[in-house]
Amino acid sequence: MSGSPAARVLGFTLATVLPAAATLVSLPVLAHAVDRPTWAGLAVGQSVGGLASLVAAGGWALTGPAAVAGASTAARRSLYEASLRLRVAVALVVVPVGMLVTFLLVADSARPLSLAVSASSSLVALSPRWFLVGVGTARDVLRFEALPVAAAHLVAAAAIAAGASPLVFPAATTAAYVAAALALAVVVRRPGTADPSVRVSWRSRWAPTATEVVGGAYSTVNVALVSVQVSVAALAGYASGWKLYQWGIVVVAGACQALQGWVATGAADRARRFRTALALHAAIGTAGLAGFLLLGGPLTSVLFGEALAAPGAVSAWFGGAVLFLSLNSSLGRHVLVASGRVDAVLRSTLVGAAFGVPAILVLADRYGAVGGAAGLALTEALVCAYQLAVARPLLRSERLSGT
Repeated sequence: MSGSPAARVLGFTLATVLPAAATLVSLPVLAHAVDRPTWAGLAVGQSVGGLASLVAAGGWALTGPAAVAGASTAARRSLYEASLRLRVAVALVVVPVGMLVTFLLVADSARPLSLAVSASSSLVALSPRWFLVGVGTARDVLRFEALPVAAAHLVAAAAIAAGASPLVFPAATTAAYVAAALALAVVVRRPGTADPSVRVSWRSRWAPTATEVVGGAYSTVNVALVSVQVSVAALAGYASGWKLYQWGIVVVAGACQALQGWVATGAADRARRFRTALALHAAIGTAGLAGFLLLGGPLTSVLFGEALAAPGAVSAWFGGAVLFLSLNSSLGRHVLVASGRVDAVLRSTLVGAAFGVPAILVLADRYGAVGGAAGLALTEALVCAYQLAVARPLLRSERLSGT
């Protein structure tokens, strides 16, 4: 896990951005192959499936990298195998539930694709990325996940452009994530036996799972919440802005994952590492805000068509959400989790959910799609303020001690 923090950010961000870059091909092709209600329904299915994925993922993305970073080869194998068994078991329950919710939220004509997308989005929970982040190898993220997922998007885009059903899109992405999980399971078994002392109970996963799911209550299901309050036409434009927001999340996530292992292994100068990580995320978030302000509306028009373009005000609020999300990601996963304050992260997401869900519903009802995006940005700002208040002593500890 060598290399400067900037180099690690670059490596993992590239591995994260590659699949997102492939969606710059697949999603425009898909957008031009479906009508406005189906495009809106697809976003709802992805939104609901995203929350189901957080449930099935078991919070491993939050706590897994730090656990893997300091573990032996045998312990790593045990952790991965136990996590995969738990994630598959939960997925068998939450995937059908997510599909049922999607069925109730979307129009009849949009249901086939929306249900398939809901299921495929749920199965992102099987991603082995958290394990590879803990090991600290961007090359393996490329090999096991980024390249297969990117290939799945490109194959789906080519097939749809050639006249195939849009259902090829969720089928291809599902196959990529399932294959990645199984391939890594085979690899981690090769070095030798597992560590019998490693035990992962259902109870041990409740807190990290709750933290991830509660956070997703206002962010991941944002489109599903807005869909209750706005027309199909308004939701279609909002969905395009949300797709752009998802690309912003990808960049933030890549940077965050790159630094999780680096922060966790730097006990001697941890506060300095905390500050470095936070500064990098502040820069990334500011760049994201500027990008949404300048390019959000025009870019969605070029990518998805003028009829599906995101309004400028919607893009601006999504840009604000990216800024605060970037800060939250570092404060939560780098500073608080690495300091053993998972409880503080959970409380911040509880605060966010308690404020965010009603805020999005109320603001979307009063101001339409713009209100929905504003509710998301304001919620991320509130979570950021809470986490910063808790993390401030941890960020300053070395300065206060004179080291």
